Amino acid sequence: MQMSTERMNDKLNDEPDPDLTDYCNTADVQYSVLNNPRNHGKRPFCQSPFKVATACLTAFCLLLLMVLVATKYYSKSSSVQDLPSSPGEPQKILGCPIALLSIKLTRLKRQNSDLEAERSHLKIKITALEAAADTKCTSVTAKGSCPDNWHYFQGSCYFISEESESWPQSQAYCKLRGGHLAIVLTADEQTFIWNLLPRGHWNAYWFGITDEETEDDWRWVDGTKLVGGFWEPGEPNNDNNEDCGYMVKTMVLDRVATKSWYDAPCQMSRPRICEKAADVRKEKSDLEEEISQLKNKIAALEASAATQCTPVQVPTQHTPVTAKASCPDNWDYFDGSCYFISSLWESWPQSQAYCKQKGGHLAIVLTADEQTFIWNLLPRGHWNAYWIGITDEETEDDWRWVDGTKLVGGFWEDGEPNNHINEDCGYMIKTTVLSRIATKSWYDAPCEMYRPWICEKKADASS
Repeated sequence: MQMSTERMNDKLNDEPDPDLTDYCNTADVQYSVLNNPRNHGKRPFCQSPFKVATACLTAFCLLLLMVLVATKYYSKSSSVQDLPSSPGEPQKILGCPIALLSIKLTRLKRQNSDLEAERSHLKIKITALEAAADTKCTSVTAKGSCPDNWHYFQGSCYFISEESESWPQSQAYCKLRGGHLAIVLTADEQTFIWNLLPRGHWNAYWFGITDEETEDDWRWVDGTKLVGGFWEPGEPNNDNNEDCGYMVKTMVLDRVATKSWYDAPCQMSRPRICEKAADVRKEKSDLEEEISQLKNKIAALEASAATQCTPVQVPTQHTPVTAKASCPDNWDYFDGSCYFISSLWESWPQSQAYCKQKGGHLAIVLTADEQTFIWNLLPRGHWNAYWIGITDEETEDDWRWVDGTKLVGGFWEDGEPNNHINEDCGYMIKTTVLSRIATKSWYDAPCEMYRPWICEKKADASS
């Protein structure tokens, strides 16, 4: 019985249902036939179609997930590579490192500023040198520009003679040598000349002053009127028709340079002091060559600056490069005005007339910045004094500018103005004393004194 049952089961397993066999052989499900591992070597058994679809969908989802993960990883890798490799590495904008750009701009601005300042100084210097050929006075130091046995001081050469002649003969002697008897305008100049003289019992030297035409109307050999002077107390006294001036230096050590003038008859024989303008032609040529080289340097610098990688427009203050275009040659720009430092010497009224002829006026200085700018243009010297546009000639102590406006404040030296000798016009000084400052550099002086001057006029806005 048991054997019959086993045979029946085997038969059922070996011979599937005919209806099921027909379904499995249909075209719709033949592709889904799988081998049943338990029926190895036997006929295949048909599986349900949804299992195949589930497997395909799972595979597709896995593939999509892998693509997304790979894309995200690649994106992160790219971002990391684009970031600076270290905190100190500069970022780049339009191909230019910002830190490098700032360094280059700073360096170029500093180089440009230094070169422009040097060129401005040299142009002032060469202006003075050009004027020195036509005038006796110049504030430019020109070492080696005086002949042998002549002594240089503030643009002039001085000669102390040993031969004695009358005052007219002494003047003729000096003229033959391209000069004249000395004209002494300042205490510094007087002291310099006096220190050249040897001491003696009564060492007396003619210089260029006389009242021969009109008694007590003392005038220099160039026709200008004497203002002040360095007379010994009680002089001049015209004791014996004394119409010519001389300077003495004795063995008495208490005597001082600023009280050493006397008058004497012009026919007396005395040694003399000659003066003439220093020869600055060689220095002028050297400076012209130097300025030419400097201009080439500046042109190269500007060309270099123009080619720098600079995607950002950096605002800058006014510099001489921008300002030069709006002022004539030898004028210096500041805050809408042009300034000219003269090397010629004139009285205050003549200086104002000169400035008006050039389209301006003597400088009107209203602010500390303007004062400092002008003062920095001036060369240093023992007593380099320049007229500015201020006067109280109409009403004492009512100081007014040349345009009629009243002075407010000012940059006077302590104790100034003092109207010591009818001093009605203002000037600015710059000396070799480094402790002196720009904002305490104004003095008053007689308007007839001869000094260089400072002109001012409006800058040309169309340039």
